[in-house]
Amino acid sequence: MPQTSGAISLEHDTPELARSYDEAGLVQFRHGKFLIGPLAIKSGEHVLDIGTGTGRLAEFVADLVGPNGQVIGIDPLAGRIEIARLRQSDNLQFHTGRAEDLSRFDDRQFDAVYLNSVFHWIADKGGALREIHRA
Repeated sequence: MPQTSGAISLEHDTPELARSYDEAGLVQFRHGKFLIGPLAIKSGEHVLDIGTGTGRLAEFVADLVGPNGQVIGIDPLAGRIEIARLRQSDNLQFHTGRAEDLSRFDDRQFDAVYLNSVFHWIADKGGALREIHRA
């Protein structure tokens, strides 16, 4: 993925960096649990995790929504999604994707959308916020 002016480069990720990220992500996971608390996610809801990384927080949220809910995690880094897919289940899916383009999702598809330690990485913040609001 070539870097464009003003964009964050994502081309330097490696499988080793993705594994290290997963191993070191416990603090970020704890912060994420605090972040989603006010969302009061309930059983049966549909939730989007943008910048899911290796999927640890999405897996936690999948337990909250239960078997009748759905959690989808997206991240632009394929190596992170590869690790996240090891956590995949009937109510938890992972895909490569970016916050600025949620066109694969329908309008109002989700009851909640969250980003944990991600927004500062997004180049087109306005576009991402419009997509998040739509989805």
